[in-house]
Amino acid sequence: MLNGQLVNGSTNSAGEIGHICMDPEGPVCGCGKKGCLEAYASGTGMENFVRAELKTGRKSLIKELAESRFENVRGPLIGKAAEQGDELALAAIARVGEYLGLALANIHTLINPEMILLGGGMMALKQYFMPTLLETMKKHILPVADQGRALVREARFENDAVLLGGAAIFA
Repeated sequence: MLNGQLVNGSTNSAGEIGHICMDPEGPVCGCGKKGCLEAYASGTGMENFVRAELKTGRKSLIKELAESRFENVRGPLIGKAAEQGDELALAAIARVGEYLGLALANIHTLINPEMILLGGGMMALKQYFMPTLLETMKKHILPVADQGRALVREARFENDAVLLGGAAIFA
């Protein structure tokens, strides 16, 4: 939303921040491009990072919790390992915060929104990634634009936001 209006863009693809490029040589995203934010800061991106680390032989409680089956490495299991202080789990979740914080700082520099709402499945692990996200944003946001208020907030409707937003468009 910008000035109270839904921004569509010329091809109705405005706001697809998950597909801004964070590293042109980065991991392949579900869209087929390399280095999209989604490949770093989504549940799937986090899971793929953990699987890749485990395949290199990195020690982690995650391997035991997943019963040594890579297909069992999912977000809730990574969260369970993080609760137990597992270094890989905590690093993977912090990595989400770092990439998301960098992207949000860049978006804030570009359009200077009043607030940024975050939702989706990764919010179940917010206690682990939000400190890194906020620290990264603070480091990269323009000092003149940092108004010292709660810029990043949790979306109220979680995974129902898309459904409710779509209904509002046609209401």
